[in-house]
Amino acid sequence: MLAACGNDPNRPIASIDTVKQVLATRKAQATPPTQAGVAQALAQTQGPVELVTNETSKAWAIMLQLEQNGGYETFGSADRRSVTMRNGIITATRGLGGDLMSSDISQVAPLISGRRAGQGTRVMRFLNGEDQTVEIRFACTVTPGKSVPVKAGMLDTSARAVTETCRAEGREITNTYLVDTRGRSVSARQWVGSTPGYLLLQTLRR
Repeated sequence: MLAACGNDPNRPIASIDTVKQVLATRKAQATPPTQAGVAQALAQTQGPVELVTNETSKAWAIMLQLEQNGGYETFGSADRRSVTMRNGIITATRGLGGDLMSSDISQVAPLISGRRAGQGTRVMRFLNGEDQTVEIRFACTVTPGKSVPVKAGMLDTSARAVTETCRAEGREITNTYLVDTRGRSVSARQWVGSTPGYLLLQTLRR
């Protein structure tokens, strides 16, 4: 179960103690969250909320924003697992196994947020079994698609589909995003490493 803080400096920020109290009984589960469960989580929390699901295991968690720093948002759990994003694009994870330690998305992020076609390099850094950093440099192509309505939790907006196809060292990954008019991905499928695989993200409240 997971947690986080807001972009508005005047918005109250949930403390980690509050997060633990609210989400203490909401363990990551393989059964999909009910609308009632989502509504309860939203009613009992403040600030941005994300639903994060592991595509392979189907385990999911409702995450609250814990921290924002220089455009990066960190969403974390009471047991210290976390996901860091920039405009909804994941840049790091902790506690998921085979963690994504850091990323350089400076070339692809403007294309994704701008909903523009183009090419760029994505760099992802992981720890191997010997605690050494392994860097993968992907050559990526970003392709915008159609606009679609997005409704989830308290979110009701329109977003454009954006596909990011990346290749490196015989590996190909495909990330998909629904990007709103502010340039933020509000729903996405993103690869974060060989161990966790793909994470599915859905914004429930901003």
